[in-house]
Parts: sequence; structure tokens; C-alpha cells
Amino acid sequence: MNDAVRRALEALRESYPHDPAIDTAECFRREVAEITARRDVLAGEYWAGMTAGETDAAAAVRAAFLAREQADEATIARYIADRIPPRAVHDARHAALYARAASSSVVPGHLDDPGADAAWLARAEDSGFGTELLGGTEDYCSSEPIEDIALPPDVAWTAADEVAALEYAIDVFGIDPGQWFEVQWPPEAWLWSPGHSYETEWAPCARHVDDDSGVADDCDDCADSVAVIVETPAQWRFTTEVRIWRIAFDEAGHEVDCEVATERGFEVRSLTQDPRHIVVGAPGRGSRW
Repeated sequence: MNDAVRRALEALRESYPHDPAIDTAECFRREVAEITARRDVLAGEYWAGMTAGETDAAAAVRAAFLAREQADEATIARYIADRIPPRAVHDARHAALYARAASSSVVPGHLDDPGADAAWLARAEDSGFGTELLGGTEDYCSSEPIEDIALPPDVAWTAADEVAALEYAIDVFGIDPGQWFEVQWPPEAWLWSPGHSYETEWAPCARHVDDDSGVADDCDDCADSVAVIVETPAQWRFTTEVRIWRIAFDEAGHEVDCEVATERGFEVRSLTQDPRHIVVGAPGRGSRW
């Protein structure tokens, strides 16, 4: 069993930042001996609690094995909490992602790429689905809520966006030594608000102010008097699934991953969009085709 403790500590020492006190061979041997001794005391306490009043010898033996197993886990968990920095495992597991994020930027808060809606329309045509640009919130007249059939915008997420989501989750939930976070990526889009836009009234140009002949109807300058005003941009919210993991060690001292918690529907970003660029049509929200 001492070998299991030693292997667990070796794995921690080799894989993650740690207290430099255990870097020398002599200090490491002393550390293993001290931790093993604490483990044995704890196992004895566990066993005593499990077998109080127990008269069945076989049950007592089973309790001894269980007490040793629980003491191993508790002792190593205590060691991780005392000697491993809180973010050490998280940063090690995501080292490549964080390196990519350092050379990228998060996407802007407003979606203004005119090609995003064009990409949806092209895919719709190829797939045989009927879609159209909203054009303006005042033009929408379907019986279905627009939030149910608005197609999510194509967002060119970067590594910096994923890192920002991870960091936000850590800020919200907190991170303990030995833990790391994962987010399902890319996130899922939800139209939170379609925004509001309207057209200004038609007005004749200076040349046709007093012209009642109807010529103004074909005048480009008169037509240009009608403008679309975006009073409130549409808002998309993006949610994902957050999973919190921690490292643990099996009875042989090999590192294993244990899931701590899962949070679904965790909002990681909000982006705005010109309401006129919202694409609506089957198959609707969450679709990928």
C-alpha cells in the first residue's frame, strides 16, 4: 500500500506545480513516510468507527479494507489541498488551449459580419430548407414565436473565447486544488430578444415638395428619404455545459479523473445583432446543417 501512496505522490510531483520541498530524494522519502503514517492513523479511526459493537470477524476484515481505501483517498486529497496550487491541475490540463488563446482575441460584442446571414441562406438553399432574412421586426407576422425559429448566427469563436468562458466559470464556482473545468464548446445560441427596428415615413425631396403629378413616386431621392432605424439591437445569449473534475488516485496509485459537478445552461456570452440580419426558418434554433 505504501507503493500506492508513493506512486500517487510521484505522479503529482512530475505532472503539476508543487511544493519544492519534495524535490530531493531524501525529502520525498520522508514525505511518503509521514503521509503513510497519517494514513494509517486515519484508517484506524475509520475502522474503529465502522466496527464499534461488531462481532462478526469477516465484517471486521471487510471494514479494515474499506477503512484503508477511504483513508488513502482522504490522505491524498489532503495532500493535494496542502501542496498543490489551486489552479495547477486546471492550467496543466488546458496548457495548449491557453497558449492558443494568448495569440487570439475574443469576438466583438456586436455581430456585424454581413457574410454570416449569407452563409445561412446558402446552406438553406443547398439543404432544401426555406429561410429568409427577417428584414425588420415590424415585418414578422408568423404565429410561431420568433425565438423558436430564429437561426443562430455563425460566430467565429476563438480559443480566447473558450478561455474566457472557463475563467468566468471559475470566477462563479471557485476552484479547489486538484480540480479543473471543462466547457462544452462551441456554446449554444438563444435569441433572447429580437430587438426593434422601424422605417421612417416617406417624404418628397426638395424638387418634389409641391409636385402632385406622381413623378415623386419614381424619384430615387424621394425613395431615399425612407430609412430603417434600429432602435434596439437583437440580443443573442450563449449557454454551455460546465463540468468540474478533480484528480484522484486508485488503490494502485494511478491517477484517475472524478467528476465533481455539472452545470447545464450556463451563460457564457451575450452578443448583439442588427435585427434585419436575423435569419428565420426551419429547422430552427439549435440546428446545424
